[in-house]
Amino acid sequence: RLALTTLEAAEKLLGASAAIALERSRHARALGMEAAADEAARQAQTLPARGPWDHLAMGRVDLAAGNVGRAAEAFDRCLAIDPRIFWAHHYRGLCALKQKQPTEAIAAFSAACALVPEAAWCRYNRGLAFAEAERFDLAEADFERALALDPDLAAAHLGRSAIALRMARFPEALAALDRAAEGGIDPVEVLYRKALVHAAAGDRIAAIACLKECLQHEPDHRPAKEELARLTEG
Repeated sequence: RLALTTLEAAEKLLGASAAIALERSRHARALGMEAAADEAARQAQTLPARGPWDHLAMGRVDLAAGNVGRAAEAFDRCLAIDPRIFWAHHYRGLCALKQKQPTEAIAAFSAACALVPEAAWCRYNRGLAFAEAERFDLAEADFERALALDPDLAAAHLGRSAIALRMARFPEALAALDRAAEGGIDPVEVLYRKALVHAAAGDRIAAIACLKECLQHEPDHRPAKEELARLTEG
């Protein structure tokens, strides 16, 4: 509600814009104000983009709605006007990851890292892109750098574990998962991933134990149920 009040003040000060209308629509919908949200969305459609931030706002709305290709085009338009906008590079990288385009994701996240080098999660995101491109040494380096910048970024331990698993360094993968659990990652996620590590290492009994414990936490966890059936069939 405070955001909506701020946006109304911004519109009075700066005039109507697609970016403000889209943001107003997003916040109104989050509050269950569907009529106001729809009206703001219609207003946004009638207003031409006035600058890079309008394109950025349009891209964010499309990305949230799952229109990844259209979102990527909006972020590209934003960056064509001003390539120094950190958030446009960040969201463009997310689009590229969702579109299974790791090379484009690496480029976008690299630009974001250059603009805000102290942002640990930028390094983490680029690590995900490097991992998708199977450039595991660079992915590992980014996860380590992310943890150096922010030791509390527990998701980076998940990244380290995934790389260690791909490289068949099973004890290291399990240790990284323990660190992830200590950092607050959902136990269900940790137990499922531990099961995959144990299975890859040939420890069927440990894998089954992890999967059963995972399902105690979340009985409807489909990947865990499928993996357990695979390990216990016959």
